Amino acid sequence: MNPERPVEHLGEAIADLAARMHAATYELLVMLRQFDEQNGWNTGFMSCAHWLSWRTGIDMGAAREKVRVAKALAGLPRLGGALQRGEISYAKVRALTRVATPDNEARLLELAYHATAGQVERVARAWRRCDRLEETLEDQQRRLSRSVTTYVDEDGMVVLRARLTLELGAVVQRALDAAAERLYQESKDAAAPASIVEEVSWAQRRADALGLLAESALQADLDRGSSGDRYQVVLHVEGGRGEDHGQAAVELEDGAVRVSAETSHRLACDASVVMMRETAGAASPAAPRDTAMPITSLTGRMAVRPRSTT
Repeated sequence: MNPERPVEHLGEAIADLAARMHAATYELLVMLRQFDEQNGWNTGFMSCAHWLSWRTGIDMGAAREKVRVAKALAGLPRLGGALQRGEISYAKVRALTRVATPDNEARLLELAYHATAGQVERVARAWRRCDRLEETLEDQQRRLSRSVTTYVDEDGMVVLRARLTLELGAVVQRALDAAAERLYQESKDAAAPASIVEEVSWAQRRADALGLLAESALQADLDRGSSGDRYQVVLHVEGGRGEDHGQAAVELEDGAVRVSAETSHRLACDASVVMMRETAGAASPAAPRDTAMPITSLTGRMAVRPRSTT
């Protein structure tokens, strides 16, 4: 009797049994994913991993890894199929699911077929380091591309476009939400609007909230100029006669933009007013004011200037 032959058969039996164990592990992972999706563990346990550790007696670290791999395999059919057929081990699948995506799954599967579990683990660790480096570079590029631009559209509205980093964008969103909530709380007890035109939409309230944020920032000493400097409205009368006050304009960064009489009236109601009369290029006060300021100091600030249409 050849003593080597039984040993060879034993080795093949071990390999066959291991392949069946890999297939059984895949079945376990599928059931675990379904169990987690249906919140079967939510009977007093903190997570699916906590339930799995308690119910099957495995270590918490191993339980977390099984839950992670079970979720990852849902989007990696090639790796999942190879494990289901017993062609690769759970150890290889566990390592590759840390870096595998639908785009690179085929290449990683070829690696799993020809490398040992230890080699696959080392490749996965190196791959993750490269991914982190690439992610850092991408994050730097995103940060360098941050910007805020403003312009006036054809309807005379100021349009703002912001490109912010995730963390700064989250802060801005939180601030807008807080300001919008404050405006809502202040207005919810007011009388109902007379028509649908007067109703404030969600987008309109967010626009008002942005203005509230800007006013709050200026009042919080962001701009060290006086409050009068920021909110003073200066009216120029260029040869106006009687009740004809001409057209009004708001000074923005890119020049003056015409506004309606209603806008002019609203601004004048909310700010101090200095009347100036211009004759032959010279300006002189038309009405006394204790804190009058030079017109030139309003560069870059808000000013309303009636202009003669003649």
